[in-house]
Amino acid sequence: MATAKTINIIDIGTSKITTIIAHAVNSQINIIAITTTPAEGFRRGSIVDPEIASQSLTRSIESAERMAGLEIKSAHIGYCDSTFESLNTQADISISNPHNEITPADVARIQKACRQSPLPINKEVVSLLPKKYSIDDQLDIINPVGMTGNKLHLEAHLITASNNSLRNLEKLFSDIGTDIDSVTHSGLASAKSVLEHSENELGTCLVDIGGSLSTIVVIYENAPIFSQVIPIGGNHLTIDLAVGLRLSVPDAEKVKIELGHAYQKNRSLPPEINLGTNQISTITTINGIVRPRLEEIAKIIKQHLDSEHLQNKTPSGVVVTGGGALSPSLIDTFSQTLNTPVRLGTPRKLGGLSDETTSPIHATSVGLLLQSLPGSLPPATSSKKHSTNNLVGRLRRLIEPLLP
Repeated sequence: MATAKTINIIDIGTSKITTIIAHAVNSQINIIAITTTPAEGFRRGSIVDPEIASQSLTRSIESAERMAGLEIKSAHIGYCDSTFESLNTQADISISNPHNEITPADVARIQKACRQSPLPINKEVVSLLPKKYSIDDQLDIINPVGMTGNKLHLEAHLITASNNSLRNLEKLFSDIGTDIDSVTHSGLASAKSVLEHSENELGTCLVDIGGSLSTIVVIYENAPIFSQVIPIGGNHLTIDLAVGLRLSVPDAEKVKIELGHAYQKNRSLPPEINLGTNQISTITTINGIVRPRLEEIAKIIKQHLDSEHLQNKTPSGVVVTGGGALSPSLIDTFSQTLNTPVRLGTPRKLGGLSDETTSPIHATSVGLLLQSLPGSLPPATSSKKHSTNNLVGRLRRLIEPLLP
């Protein structure tokens, strides 16, 4: 009988922190706890107030621990801030084994060579994502281990981020006594949970719209070939509504959510928005406030795809996910602006409390769970474990609530 393995994931978004505890048996994942709390102490993904950020993270973790009756000692982290960038690289090595058979050590050696590609100052590699290997004249090899040849070639996609950003993240987890099992680019995790096999194979652009940042990831022939962070998200639309309708930001967020839900439910919108004593035309709101902001996001996406000459790499169109994907009229606006098929990306259904994770809001969280399955953690995710002084951090978490 297979033994259940506990998987802990923490998705640090630009507006929320989601913590999930799940049990995995073989390839089946059952969620036993999920909590979402505001990402206070962060701005555009970056830590701007370590003390408040620590409190936000602790609240999310402890809520999940209480729900599951388990302690989170380590977790796989989904993270992305404005310093995340990417580049494509390649490397070659000679095979010196007696029978020219490629071993896991050779694969590790060539991946290390790719990681040593020149980077901008103050940047470091977060993760390496192999695209394809070649052995002599044999091309497009997925896994070269066990094959024979004289020269091994690798084309890879590197995710990089600011040294300071990653050190601050590590210190944040060290202070609360939780180890980091791996750090994954949020957009790549979302792609794992919402893209179909044919989309990964033929080529698709995944857009994950968060609160104050959005990520663009292009997947082609089952590997990422482009990723980019843009400093605009769903919160910008909320502010537009607040200014245009003269509402408070919380009320504007409610209007956005209600219109989004109505649109997703039946692809139609109520004729008017009820704002207490005022009635405002929905059409005027959509055409005058919502569409211009969504068109701006779509045009930025198009600019990036055009500048990288990726139009012929995305025949499956665009898949939009994240909380911002629920904005009213987004699918229609994106389809018209990008002139390509666009669909809403929803995470695949898991077991246990999975009804809580079927919204695009949880695309990254579900992706982290899927790629954290035992034996399924790909080279795409940094497998470096950042060990912390757990005892000190946990004692701090226990003592701080008792202090005056």
